[in-house]
Amino acid sequence: IVPMPDTHQEYNAGLLYQTKSAIVLDQTELTSESLIKTIRKILFDIDFQKQMTDNFQLLFPPHAANKIYKLITYFLNKQHDKSQS
Repeated sequence: IVPMPDTHQEYNAGLLYQTKSAIVLDQTELTSESLIKTIRKILFDIDFQKQMTDNFQLLFPPHAANKIYKLITYFLNKQHDKSQS
């Protein structure tokens, strides 16, 4: 992840970095060599890929997308029912 400096992206990237769920690169220090090195690590280090994937999945509750969908649908239906009354 290469967050835009001085934005909320840095906070979000910081969380992923702290939980070892992603590699975060500082835009001001980024070089083509460091980017290539990072990409190669991600592509060819299978254990590292698994570690990041496992850590990333721990950040989200199981079936979170489905739960969010159900909440949105519930509230949309509730609003629709009110407008029909």
